[in-house]
Amino acid sequence: MHWQNGEQEQAINAWVTVYQLASQIKLAQALQALAGLAEQLGLPGGLTGWAALAQQMRDEG
Repeated sequence: MHWQNGEQEQAINAWVTVYQLASQIKLAQALQALAGLAEQLGLPGGLTGWAALAQQMRDEG
């Protein structure tokens, strides 16, 4: 919903949170969806791209 409302930063923050949680519990279905989403968004590296964004958010946070 954030993305559709033009709130890209909030959408990405939410997706990174989902990535972090799905990675911790090894939720394959969510990780697969995020990999596909990364491709649609042009985020290089698929899940590696989400990992890099998560690390960047930790570093900034």
